[in-house]
Amino acid sequence: MSPPNSKPSPSPIPLIYRLTFTYLEPILNLSGFYLYTFDIPKGQATYIPPAISPYNPATDVIYAQLSGCMLLIFFIQAVFLRYTNDPTAWRMINFALALYDVRILQGTYAHMVEYGRLDPLGWRLEDWAQLGFTAGIGALRVLCAAGVGMGGGKGRGGGGRGDKGRTA
Repeated sequence: MSPPNSKPSPSPIPLIYRLTFTYLEPILNLSGFYLYTFDIPKGQATYIPPAISPYNPATDVIYAQLSGCMLLIFFIQAVFLRYTNDPTAWRMINFALALYDVRILQGTYAHMVEYGRLDPLGWRLEDWAQLGFTAGIGALRVLCAAGVGMGGGKGRGGGGRGDKGRTA
């Protein structure tokens, strides 16, 4: 039992990481889940202009997998990352998600090369938003995975809300 005037230990996770990875990005993933579950043509258009590839219902199985992935990421971020203040857990999760971001950016780049869409002056609002969020949040994720701003904590159980005193 702690003394009555003791303050909880501050989270080793910087506020910018907590806000981005437990609030902003889960909202983006839920919106993606919604699009790729209930409005697939609009969801597809966020990545591929309809003039290049019109929506084809035969591809719905791929979008079901994508929406499932978005729901999984939502859960990891909105639930698990709020549950723990363990810097190692945060770093590992964000490293894994950085791999996913790299693959998204690589695939987007390959698509833009194939269809002659590399000139940013020709990008649509959807292109700017998709690339901006993926690259911007991805860069922040790499910093988190590298432990930047986490005070060098490498142990398990960072204390604080959600860790329930676990040390192993």
